[in-house]
Amino acid sequence: MQRAVVIVAGGVGSRMNADIPKQFIAVNKKPLIVYTIAAFVEIEDFNFSEFVIVCHQDYIKQLEDILSTYFKGVNFILVAGGKSRFQSCFKGLKAIAARDNKLVAIHDAARPLISKQLIKSVFEAAQIHQTAIPVINFKDSVRLIVEGTNDSKIVDRSRLRLVQTPQCFNHTKLLQAYENAINSNEHNFTDDASVWEALHHQVFLCEGEANNIKVTTPFDLKLVEVLLQL
Repeated sequence: MQRAVVIVAGGVGSRMNADIPKQFIAVNKKPLIVYTIAAFVEIEDFNFSEFVIVCHQDYIKQLEDILSTYFKGVNFILVAGGKSRFQSCFKGLKAIAARDNKLVAIHDAARPLISKQLIKSVFEAAQIHQTAIPVINFKDSVRLIVEGTNDSKIVDRSRLRLVQTPQCFNHTKLLQAYENAINSNEHNFTDDASVWEALHHQVFLCEGEANNIKVTTPFDLKLVEVLLQL
């Protein structure tokens, strides 16, 4: 079995109120994306046939400098991102050579606390089920706004899950699902699992990690900074 990984770093982080995309902001003197990449690179005896990083065109040179500083000797494939996450993921998947039974994990660059064990777990589950989507339970009560009204109603949180990355799939089938979505002119997907689901229907959920948070706001960045020091 071959494994590949796509790190999606194409966003510009508009909600961070920063001059640079969040994945390049320094946390404890290192760019955020360094922690994310290191989690994959440093897994012993776990080589990737391709290690793809999708980045906004304007920041590819900055990313090249970061990679040459922190990951000497590692071969990366850098891909210019698209106008949306959907398009960026599609371009990343196309940079991977087709091979039967190859698995690909797609991970957000802004999730730097991903553990090596979770990476291994999603690949192990996907090898059996063709897909593996890490999820965690809700801790708070959840209410659903009734469309077109000011009313809301309680939702049974035991039936809900928060979805994380890395999401792992059979590469050939995921690429097929993306191509089907392109041909159908359907681009309103929130993650790779929803693209897969649109064509192949079933996704397999596995246990995620509470620490595997996505940095979206300045508060998230502060939280990650603290957790990385523990």
